[in-house]
Amino acid sequence: MNDFSVHRIIGRGGFGEVYGCRKADTGKMYAIKCLDKKRIKLKQGETLAINERLMLNVVSTGEDSPFIVCMTYAFYTTDKLLFILDLMNGGDLHYHLSQHGVFSEQEMRFYASEVILGLEHMHKRFIVYRDLKPANILLDETGHVKISDLGLACDFSVKKPHASVGTHGYMAPEVLSKGTQYDSSADWFSLGYKRLGCGGKGADEVKQHKFFEGIDWQLVYLQKYPPPLIPPRGEVNAADAFDIGSFDEEDTKGIKLEPKDQEQYKDFPITVSERWQNEIAETVFETILLLNLI
Repeated sequence: MNDFSVHRIIGRGGFGEVYGCRKADTGKMYAIKCLDKKRIKLKQGETLAINERLMLNVVSTGEDSPFIVCMTYAFYTTDKLLFILDLMNGGDLHYHLSQHGVFSEQEMRFYASEVILGLEHMHKRFIVYRDLKPANILLDETGHVKISDLGLACDFSVKKPHASVGTHGYMAPEVLSKGTQYDSSADWFSLGYKRLGCGGKGADEVKQHKFFEGIDWQLVYLQKYPPPLIPPRGEVNAADAFDIGSFDEEDTKGIKLEPKDQEQYKDFPITVSERWQNEIAETVFETILLLNLI
């Protein structure tokens, strides 16, 4: 934790909170997701926490995606599991829908296009996301979006999943039907309530729908289309700071972490080498620019 200076809270999940943070040696801004081990134990969420780290490693290694909240580091302390992630301080689509009202067709096309490329990145790595909803689509400070929270994501490269998980209202029929196997096509239902993407062509079938006619997907990937909404700078983009809330420590007062609880996290720490190298390169480049200006 000494490697990072932690700033304001920007979100909260089932097991902990998310803060803005700055890496001490390079000055790089990140989000730090802090999961409380006692709260994880209370809710029997160990498998979810470990799975999220595994899935984040898959999507973050090699060529990562501009449309997924990716991980650069993961580590732990005595009482916390910590992810160092892309900083997304612009709130989520659920919040902005509540403030903005219904999005226009053009606005929705922008967000859907970026989400499609995020899902495509996962599916190429044999990951089905299983929790696509507005609250899990985050905006950065420029208004571009990324898919977040991979705790329910699943590798289907060896065996197709059959668990009924996700958020009701966004779950495909086969996911709702307990015991029925499914694959990445379930995510396309969550995106658009249609069976697009189920015919073997996946993302290509979705991209070819007339709703996306005229879209240049290379420009989408390069984030060249202007976002319809730019979040206000310097604000907590939630209903208010109290909406993010805090945990009641009384909930976990009686929970004790045994050696076996700690042992299951022994393989949790990781540094994604490509992203670490990019962080160093950015720092060097910024230093050179600064020296040239002096």
